[in-house]
Amino acid sequence: MQSSVPAFKLAFTARIAAVITGPHALAYWGNPLPKGLPKEAALVGPTKSRDLVWRGGMTQANETYEIEVVVSVLGPIQKSQEELLTRAYALNDLIISDVIGAWKALDYGGVVDIVLPGSATDAELIDDAGKDREARITQSYSVTAKI
Repeated sequence: MQSSVPAFKLAFTARIAAVITGPHALAYWGNPLPKGLPKEAALVGPTKSRDLVWRGGMTQANETYEIEVVVSVLGPIQKSQEELLTRAYALNDLIISDVIGAWKALDYGGVVDIVLPGSATDAELIDDAGKDREARITQSYSVTAKI
């Protein structure tokens, strides 16, 4: 029995990359350093609250966990925080509708059984040099798989 987490993260990152495109965009699993962040990024992050519920004489389990995706939009200090945050939410909503929504119609390619968007938080940041702004959204997704 093998966890679905690595396969899900790989498939999720690939599907996000197909939606968030452009010369200044990046979909990435983990931390993109030393590459650094481009102007628009979606980073598939840590797994939280992974639980196994055993069935079938401990040979099968229902696996549940949460995955975080961080959507980041960077811009010069001259851009308003409103403009950056609006774009960040647009990208986040695009992932929910075009990635999760379309993938659900394909039964998640057999990788997992259910993916549901959960809560989201946002942050408005300025770099230490005061030259750039960032709008960042951390969106959680609840995932269920049979393993």
